[in-house]
Amino acid sequence: MSSEELPPDEEWGSLPDDLRDVLPKVINPTEQRDRMLRFVGRAVAAHELDDLAFQARQLIQTTLPHRNPPAADIYVRKNGNASLLIQSGRDKDGNHIGIPYGATARLLLSFITREAIRKHQRHITLGSTLTEFCREVGLDPTHGKTMKTVREQLRRLLSCSIVFISTREMEGGGYEERLDR
Repeated sequence: MSSEELPPDEEWGSLPDDLRDVLPKVINPTEQRDRMLRFVGRAVAAHELDDLAFQARQLIQTTLPHRNPPAADIYVRKNGNASLLIQSGRDKDGNHIGIPYGATARLLLSFITREAIRKHQRHITLGSTLTEFCREVGLDPTHGKTMKTVREQLRRLLSCSIVFISTREMEGGGYEERLDR
């Protein structure tokens, strides 16, 4: 199968045109690509996107901090040629809100990403109440500090700036950097 060909529709379901156009360009033309296309196609055909999670590849390589970073305005994480820079947002008085961290922040970011992909929109609604949102994410709002943690991590996540920098060495010397915001 050439890199331009896709498996027949019956093998992988009715993949939306936008995914059908993009996936062959981002997945190597191999047996692994074909398996991925069939998997995504079946999930889309069965409307199982609620069970899928999405994450930017840079965040897989350079994740959010696991613990609350000490009072810092900027968090930097490097891994190989990838760098993650997170700048804390500020409140109405100009005070730093903080850097998002921990499992809850990673879960929230993954959920927000999934919703944006699922709804094909840059603006999404997180729910009419925090309790409703917690349930939608799969967290128990009646359990201990869940509401406080979700509120704080959402505040940090939605107010911060996240920048990815990819660096690669050029032939003949020098470096090229690419920024993604």
